[in-house]
Amino acid sequence: MNYLIGVDIGTTNVKAVALADDGRLLARAGRAVRTLIPFPGAAEQSPPLVARRTAEVIRAAAVVCARYGPPAGLVLSGAMHSLIATD
Repeated sequence: MNYLIGVDIGTTNVKAVALADDGRLLARAGRAVRTLIPFPGAAEQSPPLVARRTAEVIRAAAVVCARYGPPAGLVLSGAMHSLIATD
């Protein structure tokens, strides 16, 4: 069976779902992240923490779906107008 893993990198959580090609939900996972507000109008997250949480939710969804083999694809989304600079 083919499936996709979708990941949403949000302002409070990183979430993942694994969906079968017929639309069934196979797995889901989420991990908290903290958004810092150093001054009004600014919002920051720790890129290493976001990367770690992203890997954790992908791994959690993939473990549940291991019997189906590797995912057919990985879909990523993030908070609007955001950039995660990593080195």
